[in-house]
Amino acid sequence: MGPFGSIRAAPPSSSALSGTYNGDPSDDFQTPDGDLAPSVAALGKSWAVEDEDQICWHDCIGGCRPCAASIARKYKEEASCGLITKVSDGPFSQCHTKVDPTVYLDNCVYDLCHSDGYRKALCEALKA
Repeated sequence: MGPFGSIRAAPPSSSALSGTYNGDPSDDFQTPDGDLAPSVAALGKSWAVEDEDQICWHDCIGGCRPCAASIARKYKEEASCGLITKVSDGPFSQCHTKVDPTVYLDNCVYDLCHSDGYRKALCEALKA
């Protein structure tokens, strides 16, 4: 199995990693236990399942390679991950009042940094 998994929810359940779909965005960060996660990262971690994949890890404690500042600056430009935080006429600008784009920008930059700017990684980050 690759770095992506799947989640199964039996009807009539509508609680999942993707939210509750009840029209109230304030409760969309619910963990499987029903608590509200304080951040996107905490939400994702709460839904993670144990696996035996040695390539994919859930935390970056002491093992994460840093990205050189000059490379990170390059990927934060508008021609790359900077599209995520572009305010004026940006494709995601209308979302900024609802969702802080900073974590998405940081993740995009990290992914591109560690894939040597692989264009497909940028496309996947922008789709997310």
